[in-house]
Amino acid sequence: MPKQSPPELDQFLQAYPGEVGQLFKATRERVLKAAKGCNEIIYDAYSAVASGFTFTEGFQEAFCHIAAYGKYVNLGFNNGAQMYDPAHVLQGSGKFIRHITIKKIEDLNAAPVAHFIALAVEQGQVNAKGKESAKGKVFIKQTKGPKRRPNLLDNKNARRTKKTRR
Repeated sequence: MPKQSPPELDQFLQAYPGEVGQLFKATRERVLKAAKGCNEIIYDAYSAVASGFTFTEGFQEAFCHIAAYGKYVNLGFNNGAQMYDPAHVLQGSGKFIRHITIKKIEDLNAAPVAHFIALAVEQGQVNAKGKESAKGKVFIKQTKGPKRRPNLLDNKNARRTKKTRR
């Protein structure tokens, strides 16, 4: 059974609409179920809340990640550009990373999601060969300071207030 969300993750996700938090957690459960014993690095980053998954304690060997945005989450594959994808399911044009956008829970049930998670887990296990690591740990990295992304719900409420004042 996947780990319960750490309280810090729940706190970080409060900056997003409830459905985005639910999508993030459901996607996280899928990854943790497929990658038993992996470590998770949770970032409260400048532009998104993200979780990276690795079988080591370093992000260099991460095999996939999840990033929360205002209306969806991306399930990213750190070596996605190397994955065989004849149907062009994976999005992105970077040198390494590809992703699948998850806009609703049903998107997680699509066959390609499980397929690409399984491929990523295999890559992660290969990347971790010969490297020592604690299993199943969660690392929290919190961004603070002036460049930190704003709370999306605060912005939404502020826009609503401005509109009603007119």
